[in-house]
Amino acid sequence: MQNKSAFAFFDELIGSKEAIYETAGSLRGGKIIWMMSRLAGHIGWADDPIEQWLVLSNAHYGGKQVSTMATPV
Repeated sequence: MQNKSAFAFFDELIGSKEAIYETAGSLRGGKIIWMMSRLAGHIGWADDPIEQWLVLSNAHYGGKQVSTMATPV
């Protein structure tokens, strides 16, 4: 899948103000492309808030599919 198509999901979240782009990069000489986005709001308690993040990765070597992972911090 092309990166533009794979990351369209994130573009919708950003456009709706539900998330903001934080960082992106590549691994293994461009064989894996990834993007990280922080979701609006927090979960947890006021004195110990937990941020919600999404990571989306797209591989270009035939061994992995597009994947999205939630990563609370």
